[in-house]
Amino acid sequence: VDNPMDYMPGEKIKDISGIINFLDDILSGKDEWKEERRKVNDWVNFDKSGDYCKKILDFLQIKKDN
Repeated sequence: VDNPMDYMPGEKIKDISGIINFLDDILSGKDEWKEERRKVNDWVNFDKSGDYCKKILDFLQIKKDN
């Protein structure tokens, strides 16, 4: 891609205090970048059916041992 930052809306977390502030905001319902992230997600993720972990494991042919 020409500009990877176009695919990463929101503040850029650079340290532990940034992580804590981000989590505090999300837990308190503050998410100023939610709509922008949704737009990027719609743009880059064509499969919206769910079960993504299972699909990766199936693709890699990884089976659970009993």
